[in-house]
Amino acid sequence: MVIHEQIRQSLRADPSVSLIRLLVESNPKTGQRLSTEFYVAPTGSGLYTAQELNRFMDNLVPDLEPKRTQSFKVSGQYLLFGRLFYDERTTISPFPCINLVRSVIAEESSAFDGISLDRLKNYQ
Repeated sequence: MVIHEQIRQSLRADPSVSLIRLLVESNPKTGQRLSTEFYVAPTGSGLYTAQELNRFMDNLVPDLEPKRTQSFKVSGQYLLFGRLFYDERTTISPFPCINLVRSVIAEESSAFDGISLDRLKNYQ
């Protein structure tokens, strides 16, 4: 099974995960998939610490080891979102296809890399 399908199945099978957005970028000439981005959030309500969100993210795809991880962290007045990176090689291209899992905390924040801590107060 290809990596992006393993990621998709793992995310869909976990009731604690809400898949907010799925973005697939393909080469317009060949149709080859270049990257897949899964935007996910915990299904529970309430506020989470960066440490709690990192634990959530670490358990998203337990059967695959990410190539690289970017943890949630607080920087000044912002919570920067975490990411998991998975490389996928295909027989069509020598270049890796990037699979990215981004953990976000609200649908409207999924287009950004972080959220103001002042805005988080609205989610209590």
